[in-house]
Amino acid sequence: MNNAVQERFHDPRSVRPAPGATVVSLDGAVLGEVAGVNGIYFRVASRARHSFWLSTDQILSWSLTKVTLALTSAGLDAYRLSRPGGEAWEPPFLEALQDTLLTRSERLRQREQMEEELREQRANLRRA
Repeated sequence: MNNAVQERFHDPRSVRPAPGATVVSLDGAVLGEVAGVNGIYFRVASRARHSFWLSTDQILSWSLTKVTLALTSAGLDAYRLSRPGGEAWEPPFLEALQDTLLTRSERLRQREQMEEELREQRANLRRA
């Protein structure tokens, strides 16, 4: 990664915050430093509070020296993790989601079936 600031709307799996980079909330509060990276998670070490983990999905922008979160300091607690892991887009969760997704043709067949059932229900209501 170069020194240029990278912006949000990234794939969380492509973000690798640099260890030692300052972590700042959206409202400008300094939260600590990047102490480690594990997959799509990074650990924030702070003198003021216990270390915690966040998903890289919460990053608004980053460079080699600074990580700005898309969270305010007040909203941080809802996203703090005690350890990395458990996001829906990570294995084994990703494979489970992919198994449940329908192809375009399957969705079309499902829609046609639902519309046919709806027509039958309307016809039955008219007869009743």
